[in-house]
Amino acid sequence: MKLLLIFILSASLFAESIEDIVKTALKNSPNLKSIKELLRLKETKTKRSKNLQNPVLKIGINDLRLDNPSRRDLEPMQSEYISIKQQFPYFGKRDLDKRLAIIEKNITFANYLEAKSYLVKSIYLNIADYIEINESLKIFNKYIDLTKQSIDLYRSFTITNDSSHLFLMKSELFLTNLKTKTVDYNSKKEEILQNISYIASKKLVKIDYDINRLSKIDFKGVKKNPKLIALSEKIKYQKHKIARVKLDKFSDFAIELGYYRRDKFQDYISFGISFSLPIYGTESVRLEEEKIKKISLSMKKRDFENYLLSRLTSLKIRYDSLKKKIELIEKESLPKIEHMFELTNAGVISGSTLFKYIDTLERRFNLELKLIRFKAQLIRTKAQILWLEGRTQ
Repeated sequence: MKLLLIFILSASLFAESIEDIVKTALKNSPNLKSIKELLRLKETKTKRSKNLQNPVLKIGINDLRLDNPSRRDLEPMQSEYISIKQQFPYFGKRDLDKRLAIIEKNITFANYLEAKSYLVKSIYLNIADYIEINESLKIFNKYIDLTKQSIDLYRSFTITNDSSHLFLMKSELFLTNLKTKTVDYNSKKEEILQNISYIASKKLVKIDYDINRLSKIDFKGVKKNPKLIALSEKIKYQKHKIARVKLDKFSDFAIELGYYRRDKFQDYISFGISFSLPIYGTESVRLEEEKIKKISLSMKKRDFENYLLSRLTSLKIRYDSLKKKIELIEKESLPKIEHMFELTNAGVISGSTLFKYIDTLERRFNLELKLIRFKAQLIRTKAQILWLEGRTQ
């Protein structure tokens, strides 16, 4: 008894809860780590967005005579100089550049949330497969035992009842089918565990779950869908980009200050201001391009939001339908089939209901499998809903 208790406790230690699997996956995901590094990159871009361009330092020699390069006192044009040039953007450009950098970071963060949501959806879909396989295996094992018991009972009728021989063959065929499915499902279970282990970046042996609690959900809507948020941020980005391009019509200017030294003539200082002349209409064309991009993004967002609402409505209908099917099986079909099973089981003693018994056994078996399949579909539907709503739980 102690050994059995120790075995049960040790086995339970290897079971991972779904919450722990999700936390581990979110912590270890290489894709999420990669996006986090991009967020750091966007943060540095935000910090440097208001910086001026590096100044240009210039050192040179003017009027180097080829006939006498060593002489620097032949004429006033001969000089050595040092100058520095600094470019200054037009007023308001740096502020807009910083806002654009912040929005870029917000877009990257929305992509990070989308990746998290997709990762959790993948985990739940695989766990739904695991639950369906695992619960089906429990049913297979239960019906293997019941079928073996019925076969032993049928053999007691073979001496006096010839019809029981046919029934025995039918039962043995059902038993073989159950054993075949058990082998197949055990293989699938290991494959699914490998998939979940890969997603979670952790070796998993067993998963602990509550199938009824796992299928419950409260609906939140699609406003927090990360992709929808990203599109909203991109539209905001285009609004600021349009304002930024409008400012490009006003040229940046550069100030240059230089000191010129001469040997036999007086030194002097030079000062100058330079700026570009926007005379070819390039800025107007760019402005039109950015406006078109904004219109395109707005239409894309509207279409995607309609898709989300339509898809979410469909999933809600599917979710409610599955719940009703599960309720009908649990409250009506299973109690009725159980009653039929009890009646046929009582008649088996006389050998008069052997065929009815195995038929009823198969019906109950198929009904229990259908119930598990519906519950797994309910979890998959929940995973899709959570993903559309941008949630991780």
